[in-house]
Amino acid sequence: AKDIRRFLREILHLQVACGYARDVLGCSMDEARRLLTALREDGYLARAGKCKGQDLYETTLKGNQLASAKLRAISRSAAEKTLEAFIARVHQVNADPGYLETITGVIVFGSFISPRQELGDVDVGIRLERKAMDDERFMQLTEARRKLAQESGRQFRSISEWATWPVQEIWLFLKSRARQLSIHDFRELQSLPPFRCKILLGERQSLAKSLPNSRFVE
Repeated sequence: AKDIRRFLREILHLQVACGYARDVLGCSMDEARRLLTALREDGYLARAGKCKGQDLYETTLKGNQLASAKLRAISRSAAEKTLEAFIARVHQVNADPGYLETITGVIVFGSFISPRQELGDVDVGIRLERKAMDDERFMQLTEARRKLAQESGRQFRSISEWATWPVQEIWLFLKSRARQLSIHDFRELQSLPPFRCKILLGERQSLAKSLPNSRFVE
C-alpha cells in the first residue's frame, strides 16, 4: 500500500506510460502493466491517450486522495503554518517573471474549514493560466525553462514531464515536499459533489464560474 501511494504521489499531474511505473517501483514491465490495469479498474487511474503507441495514464480524484492520504492527523496550528507557507509560495510564483503560468485562483476546503482542532491533510485547489504571449514565444521560453532545469540536475523521466515542464515546475515548487499538503487543480474539483471552500486568492464571481459546485464560506 505504501509503494502504491508513493507511486501515485510520483505521478500526480503527469501522464505516464508503463515504463515510468517500472522505473519508479523497480519492477518488470509485465508487473507494471498489471499494476496500471488494476489501478485503472479500481478507479485510481484513467486512460489519458497514447504517445508513441503506448497507453498513457493519469490519476483520478480518487487516486489523488489516496496519494495524499496520511496515517496521522495534524494539529490546526500545524495546518495553519502549512497553509501560510503555501500561500507565500503562491505569491512567489506570481511575482517571478520566469514562470510561464500565473496562479489566478486558490481555495482551501476539506477539514481545514471545519471547527475541528485535529485535521487531515490541508486540501487546496488552484487555477493556473498561461501568461499572455503567442505560441512561438511560449515554445521558446518553455525550451529555455527545460534547459535551465536540466542544468540544475533535473532529469525528465517521461515525455509527458518534459512536455509539460512549465506547469510541473510550478506544482513541484508549490508542494515543496510538504507531506501534509494536498494540491488539486480546479478541473479535478469540478467532479466533486457540492462542497464548501474558502477563497484565498481570486475574484469570487470568476471562481464561482470555475467551480459551480462550490459554496464559498468566510
